[in-house]
Amino acid sequence: MLISSIFIPILMHIIGIILSKKPPKWINDYYGYRTKRSKMNQKTWDFAQVYIGKIWSRLSLILLLISIVPFIYLTDSKEDTLAVVGFILMMIQVVIMSLTIVPVEKALKKLIDEDKDTLK
Repeated sequence: MLISSIFIPILMHIIGIILSKKPPKWINDYYGYRTKRSKMNQKTWDFAQVYIGKIWSRLSLILLLISIVPFIYLTDSKEDTLAVVGFILMMIQVVIMSLTIVPVEKALKKLIDEDKDTLK
């Protein structure tokens, strides 16, 4: 159960590093951080990829630690207990991963607003 519980943080870390170091060069519908705001233009696209990449690569390390610690204390527990703990951890990971949309969208809005002010 530990392996499945650390899968999301490890995947987040790998994707985070890829997005922050080698983001997709062009706006697309297949790969990268894709929202209406991020796909507005090339500048917002480039910004969003690197921003979410940095968030995920850092946050994933915290999630990894949070996911490993309970299993250290539950080494002698029943398999059912480990399964429930693993499931709860994965749900927490998914929620936290989903919430990373909020800071990226706020940063994109700020970037877009700054660009509008520059054009005035």
